[in-house]
This record gives sequence, structure tokens and C-alpha cells, in this order.
Amino acid sequence: MLVRTFPKTFVGASFLLLIATTMLVACGGDGNAAASTGSSGGTGAKQGARRGAMETGTIDKYDATAKTLTVKKSDGSTATFTITNARIVKSQKISSQDLSTALGTSDIRVSVMGQQASDGTYTAQNITVSDTTAMGNGAPPAGGPKNGTPRVGGPGGGTPPAGMNGTPPANGMRRIMLQNAKVQDNQLTGTDQAGKTITVKLSDTTTIFKETTGTADDLKAGQNVSVTPAFSQNGNTSNNQEARMIIVGDIAETAQQPAN
Repeated sequence: MLVRTFPKTFVGASFLLLIATTMLVACGGDGNAAASTGSSGGTGAKQGARRGAMETGTIDKYDATAKTLTVKKSDGSTATFTITNARIVKSQKISSQDLSTALGTSDIRVSVMGQQASDGTYTAQNITVSDTTAMGNGAPPAGGPKNGTPRVGGPGGGTPPAGMNGTPPANGMRRIMLQNAKVQDNQLTGTDQAGKTITVKLSDTTTIFKETTGTADDLKAGQNVSVTPAFSQNGNTSNNQEARMIIVGDIAETAQQPAN
């Protein structure tokens, strides 16, 4: 009886083990499929719209017919951009007296790049004043986004990049946006986006820039230029990118850093 029972028990156990193994394999397959889907979704997210790195250098050539701008970079290489939909901004150095005059007009944005002292004041490396017409509705000036609102890679906000809204980048410099700014006794005062009063000290080494609306006529060979590419759907850049914003003329040193 025992001899006869053992084979039946063994066969039954083997059958149950086979079923269990099949179920595990099926579950494992589903799990892998889910993992694969999640990975694909992650890749899709990474391939969402991104802004390419800012390119700076001098204008090598502007083709008015093809609407393309070729920029010669410091390493001797070139980058070509289509500028059909680009906003062109003209930048020029101005004096502290010109700064005071510019601040007296309406719709002016002020961006300050400088070092913060222990007392909370700043010593400006450079100051950029820009009018809203030049920068467009919501388009960030060289100093940062409109009214200091953080913007990373596209509309909708996000974590501010280094140097934006008081976040210190590697070189210790901070960038702040000021509203209702005024100049008096060689100091620039205004309020940040939180309404806090900020004092910025001007020195002999402070460089001041004014940005106004530019045109294609300003895109002349040899001119300094900074180009912000349009958003890319895959995060990759090509040899012929579409430009979103072009700043030509006197370019602030910090504006020549790669964009976030």
C-alpha cells in the first residue's frame, strides 16, 4: 500500500510544483513588463522638452535669406542656429548715471550679480537693466526669469539653478532680481521677489548693461553674441538648432556661462 501511495503522492506534488512554477514565471513576466514600462516612461520623461546649453562667442555669419546665424565659439568651433522665431536683444554698457536715468522709466527689470556680505548687502560685479518690451512676456533677461520666478528648462517654474534668486553658484556669486530699484550715494536699493529690501554697493569694477529690443540688422560679423536655444523635445542638440533668444553687443561675463 505504501509503495503504491508514494508514486501517486510524488506525482501529485510534482504537479503542484509545476503549477506553482508556472505562476511564478507568469508573475515574474508581468513584473518585468511593468519594470520595462516604468523604464520606458522614465526615458520618455527624460526626453521631454529641455533647453539646450547657451552658446556664446562672436558672430561668424548671418544669412538673412536662410535666417541662420553662425556663432564662432572660443574654442574655434562653430554652432549654427535658425532664428526665424528668435527674440533679438541688444546689450550695451552704460554708466551709473545712465543707470539712474533708466531706473526712472517704467517696465524696467533689474538683475544683479554679486557677492553677499555678512550684513546681507551685496557688492555688484555686474548689473543688467532690461525693458519688458525687449525681453518679451515672461522671457528671462540675461540676469534671470521675470520678477525672479524660478524657471528651469521651460515654463511652469521649478527649482532655481545656481546663481538664481540668491542661490550661490560655485564661484560664490549670487544673482538677484530687484523691483522698484533706485540709485543713491553709489548704492542700488530695491526689493526682491519676497518684498525684502536689498542694498547693492556699486564699485569701480561694477559693469552696468542695458538691454533693449534688437533687430536682425544688429547681427553683424564680429559682434559678441549669446544664444539661448529653443526647447528640444529629446534634450539633444544638433548642428542647426532653433534659437529662442539672441543677445548681441556687450555681453556680461556671467551671461556667457552655460544656461541652466
